[in-house]
Amino acid sequence: MRFEVTETDYNLLCSVLNILREKGGRNPSITRMEIVRETGLSNQLIGSKIKNSYLKQKQLKENIP
Repeated sequence: MRFEVTETDYNLLCSVLNILREKGGRNPSITRMEIVRETGLSNQLIGSKIKNSYLKQKQLKENIP
């Protein structure tokens, strides 16, 4: 299965993974502001990406029998 992602989404994912790797430990938590600082993207764009991701995940769960 192949997934197409935008450059923005790819950079966002890499940034989140970098933050998690730096924090280490068990169950690390990150804030939206940490993501904004790491990516250089706007708070509003990060918020919309998170919301879209949540909605896609919800839709996938509803379609699974």
